[in-house]
Amino acid sequence: MSWLSEKLLEKLFNSTAQNLEEKVTEEYLWCGRNVKVIDGSSVSMPDTLENQQSLSST
Repeated sequence: MSWLSEKLLEKLFNSTAQNLEEKVTEEYLWCGRNVKVIDGSSVSMPDTLENQQSLSST
């Protein structure tokens, strides 16, 4: 199984966010301001031997 590195994910996220923010026009601002949204999503996985072994290589 191949994993994306945290650094690559950060770079992709920042690049996408910057690209989208550059395209925002005045009509989409709230009182002339950008609105920031924070996503508090999380993922939970069973603590199985198989998961421990596959995730320990990262």
